[in-house]
Amino acid sequence: MERISRWPARVALLVSIAAFGATVGAFDAFGGTSPYRPAAIQTSSSPSPSPSESEEECDFAPAPPPICPEPEESESASPSPSPSPTGGEPGSETYRSRVTIDHNSAGFYGDVSSPKGKCERWRRVLVRKIRKGPDLTVGKTNTKKSARWTLASRDTPRGRYYAKVVKRVFTQNETEVTCRGARSDPVRVV
Repeated sequence: MERISRWPARVALLVSIAAFGATVGAFDAFGGTSPYRPAAIQTSSSPSPSPSESEEECDFAPAPPPICPEPEESESASPSPSPSPTGGEPGSETYRSRVTIDHNSAGFYGDVSSPKGKCERWRRVLVRKIRKGPDLTVGKTNTKKSARWTLASRDTPRGRYYAKVVKRVFTQNETEVTCRGARSDPVRVV
């Protein structure tokens, strides 16, 4: 019973109705009478009822209609405000992001690009070194107003590094805007 209490109310109702129907059917299968069925429907070994009795209507309610999930609004009815290929909920927009990385004697640098300008500026960028096990975070920085970022790193150890831009969600004009996270191609430091 503990498990049923966690089910949605509609499912629990359907299970109860099915169990009740099985109980009523068990009485009929053995030729018995059920206190839950009207006398006009009960099966018995007595002679068939007279024509006047068989025309009598049942006084029980018909079975309830099946419970179906509510239909969702089709996207063709109203244009989706989301420019992303995955669509989204009404009132939300999702934009892809792209991050690049390169290295010189001063450290790492790159930029973030996105169809939405606000998804390029002031984004958090992590620089990580690829290694066995979890990758090592070398440093963190933010993109500037120009969508470019730099991370000073002198005497950088040899290896392969990548930049990762973190997902950002914000609200603009009552619309939830999501800027997806991204990972750059690795750059080799020799």
